[in-house]
Amino acid sequence: MNTSQSIAAFPLSLAVLPGELVPLHLFEERYRQLLADVEQTSKEFVIIYSANGQLADVATLVTIESVANRYENGTSDIIIKGQCLVKVLNFKTKVEGRLYPGIDYEKLTIDTTIEENTFNSFFEFQDRKKVPKVAPKNIFELALKINLSQEQKLKLISADGVESRNKLVRSALQFEDRIHHQIELLNGNYHLN
Repeated sequence: MNTSQSIAAFPLSLAVLPGELVPLHLFEERYRQLLADVEQTSKEFVIIYSANGQLADVATLVTIESVANRYENGTSDIIIKGQCLVKVLNFKTKVEGRLYPGIDYEKLTIDTTIEENTFNSFFEFQDRKKVPKVAPKNIFELALKINLSQEQKLKLISADGVESRNKLVRSALQFEDRIHHQIELLNGNYHLN
């Protein structure tokens, strides 16, 4: 049974997590066309991470949450929201009759369980940062509470399995903890003369 589908694609050096809100400024004609097309249909397209001419094997299906601004020159500011991850089966540089690219894809079923030791690390992190405790529902929601680089986000969406996703998040939490600890050590040690 073939469950692949086709959808418009926006290659960027940006990895979007499910649940993440991201502002985009659309100025190229092909992506202005993409916006016009998806606004009239499902309001869905994919963001596929692209760097140095290489495309990721996993992309994020996103929806347009809002069009914040439409400018006289035809450019737009939009807010997108990551919905789910998809496996890229085939990349097309142009969708037939359109200026923008597309992909054939399959939706991925991802186990987003947060392991107990990851929860514990996150709660300790919140305590040290002196922020109100929140209990995220899944690993992506937790990841949005910490400062991940684009490379870390790409690794997270591309990771295979619960254990590897949790390990990546714990590693990021440990790094954030080290930075926070260094800031605390420096606090009050600067003197102006």
